[in-house]
Amino acid sequence: MQTRPSPDQSLPIAVRPGTGWRTFAMVAVVVGVACWTAWGGAGSLPLDTHEVFVARSTEEMIDSGRWLVPLLGGQPRLEKPPMQNWLAAAADRLGNRNGRISALEARLPSLAAGVMLVVLTLGLGCVVLDRPTAFVAALLVATSSGYVEFTHSARPEMLYAMWCTVGLLGLMLSARWVGEPNRKSWSRWAAWGGWAAFGFALLTKGPQLPLIMLGAFVVGMFATGSRGQVLRVLRPWSGLLILLAVALGWYVTVYLTVPQAAAAWRHELALRVSSGSKPWWKWLDPYYLYHTIDLVLPWVVLYPLMLALPWLEKSRRLGGQPAIKFLWCVVIVVMGCLSLAWGRRSYYLLPILGPMALLMAAVALRIGRLLLQTGRAGLW
Repeated sequence: MQTRPSPDQSLPIAVRPGTGWRTFAMVAVVVGVACWTAWGGAGSLPLDTHEVFVARSTEEMIDSGRWLVPLLGGQPRLEKPPMQNWLAAAADRLGNRNGRISALEARLPSLAAGVMLVVLTLGLGCVVLDRPTAFVAALLVATSSGYVEFTHSARPEMLYAMWCTVGLLGLMLSARWVGEPNRKSWSRWAAWGGWAAFGFALLTKGPQLPLIMLGAFVVGMFATGSRGQVLRVLRPWSGLLILLAVALGWYVTVYLTVPQAAAAWRHELALRVSSGSKPWWKWLDPYYLYHTIDLVLPWVVLYPLMLALPWLEKSRRLGGQPAIKFLWCVVIVVMGCLSLAWGRRSYYLLPILGPMALLMAAVALRIGRLLLQTGRAGLW
C-alpha cells in the first residue's frame, strides 16, 4: 500500500483505490452482522433499574410537555443530559404514539447508535489503515460483549460512544485532507463536523470523554511527528464556538431555570473524582488495563497483543505503520486520563471501542499473514 509523499500531510494515511461493488458488499456485511447482534432480544428483555429511569423520565417529559429537563417523580433528573430521552420520545412518536415508552422504544436509540458505531469503525479504518483491517475491526466491534450489552440497554452509553467516534473520525478526515490543496475546504468542514459531534456528546452524557479524546488526538499528532499541523487540523477556535453553539445553550438554560442544577452537577463531578474513604493505594490499581476485557470478549486473546503493538511494530517481519502508533496513543491516553478519576466503569471506554478494534484487527491480520508466509497458517 502506497502513502502520500506530500510534505504537508498531517498524518501518514494510506491511499486507497476508488469504491466498487466490493466496498458496498463490505458495508452490507458489517451492517447485517451489526443489526443481527444488536436486534436480538432488544424488545423482549425486561428493563433494568437504570433503564427504567430513562423510560419513566421520558414518559414524564412527554406527559408534562417540558422538553428541556427530564422529570422523574415530578423532580428534575439532572444526572444526565436529555439526548437519550429526546430520542426515546422520538421513537414513541414514530411508533404507537401513546406516550408510553416500551423496552424497544427505550433501547432503539442505543441500537441505532451501535449500528452506526460499527459503520464508523469501518470508515475510520479505511481512512487511517486499509480496508481489510477496517472490515475485520468492524466485525470485531459488532460481535463484542460491550457492543451486544449496550445496544440492549436504554442507558446513553452507546449513543455517547457513537458521537465521540464521529468526532474522532471528523478530526482524522481533517488530518487526511489538510495537506491537499483542492480539499482544504473539506478539511475545514470535517473538523467542524467533529466538533459538532462532540457538542452532541455533551448533550448525551457530558464533557468528560470529548475533552479527553481531543487531548488524546493532540498527543497522537505529537507522537507521529505532526505537531506543526495541530492547529490547522483541529481549528480549535472556530471548533470550540461550534461545540458551544450546539451544547452551551442547554447547560446555561438549565443552570438559570433549575435551582438545584449547579448542586446536582457538582455532586456528579465529586462522585467521579473523589475517592472518599478509600485508601490512597487504590489509585495505583490499573483498572482499565484489565477491565477493558469486559468490552472485548470473546476476542480477549487479541487484547494483550494490542497493548504490545508498538513493540511488535518494531519487528521488520510485521512491518510498522505510523497510523498504528497514533491510534495506540489515543487508546492509552484515554485509559490513562480516566484512571485519574475515582469513578471507574469499564463501559467508560466504549467511545474508544472502535480504535481498540482497529488495533486488534491490525495485529491479528499481521500475525496471520506472517504465519501464512512461514507455512503455519494452520496454527493461526
